[in-house]
Amino acid sequence: MACKPRLRCSWPVRLLAVAATGLWLASAIVQPALSDSAWFDLCGSGKRHTCVVDGDTVWLRGEKIRLEGIDAPELGNPGCRHEAALAHEARQRLAVILNGHSWVLTRHGKDRYGRTLGRFNIGRQTAGSMLVAAGLARVWTGRREPWC
Repeated sequence: MACKPRLRCSWPVRLLAVAATGLWLASAIVQPALSDSAWFDLCGSGKRHTCVVDGDTVWLRGEKIRLEGIDAPELGNPGCRHEAALAHEARQRLAVILNGHSWVLTRHGKDRYGRTLGRFNIGRQTAGSMLVAAGLARVWTGRREPWC
């Protein structure tokens, strides 16, 4: 039995389109993780759960997160003493920032090493932008720049 009035037959299609759009939008919403119970120590050599590795990498509840949009000095293999000192200061400052503020983590996929890319949003700033403002990190331009 075919529908003659056009509007009566098209409403199921419209409803389906609206529902599909709603599902798509819901899946695109970034999942926040609030800081309620997270305290960041400095990572040691043992198992890592919630700690700061360096100025641009942390572990949060067993998930390795690379701060998106910044590059901090290397702690593991610094090119000079200046980079080593900046790396230690960046790591300490990131722990202070994350432990001293309420934040919301937004995740943005994975990097080529399988780490979650994310931003710790603190009001209108991010933890990364706070490190950049302090001179302890740089805005990521797509390639590493020397710190020495």
